[in-house]
Amino acid sequence: MKKDPVVIIVGLILTLIIGLVLVQVARADESADLTAQLNNLGSEFTALKQAREANLRKKSDLDWAAQQLLPKIHEFQTNRANLNRRMDAQQARIDNHNSRCSGTYEDEGYVNACNAEKSQLDSTSSALMDENNNLETIRNLLQQNVQVHDEEEAKVIAKDERELARMQEIMEMAKPIIARLKEIAMENDGCKEAIHQVDLHPDSTAYKERMHAVCGSMFDGN
Repeated sequence: MKKDPVVIIVGLILTLIIGLVLVQVARADESADLTAQLNNLGSEFTALKQAREANLRKKSDLDWAAQQLLPKIHEFQTNRANLNRRMDAQQARIDNHNSRCSGTYEDEGYVNACNAEKSQLDSTSSALMDENNNLETIRNLLQQNVQVHDEEEAKVIAKDERELARMQEIMEMAKPIIARLKEIAMENDGCKEAIHQVDLHPDSTAYKERMHAVCGSMFDGN
């Protein structure tokens, strides 16, 4: 007995629906896994991007701090050069004093003048030494500030380079994942279209064979 065409069409539609479901299920696990991998990479990439933005702010703060040091360094250099000139002049006065006052003299007035001059030279030398010690303290503090700045800057730069390298690595890792997801999407679209054509041409063997050719690997999991 000849089958009811409606029953045949309904059966074919059910077969196509089941086939489409199988197609979707066949790649669902792989797509979910790839999507999870991509999301994880994306989250790490975003975190690294935020970390690099923090690095940039830290670098900006360090640059600002360095700019604040420049006037202090310039002031120190100016004071150091000025003090060096005065200490050189003082040493010249001491040398002159020694050349005139070294030895034993009978003239009491001359001796008293030399002693008074030496007392004044000693007082000036003591004041210059105090000033020199103060400048050395400032120099040490400036050097410490510069050293801390340079160390912190080096750390920020090294950290940023590591994070940039990882971001580039993530982008390379994401490329095959994205390519495969696109490939799966194209396979799904191709299979859906092949099934749709069978739906439009239920009596066509060619369309059924094409459907199997397009969707077969997805059904078989190959």
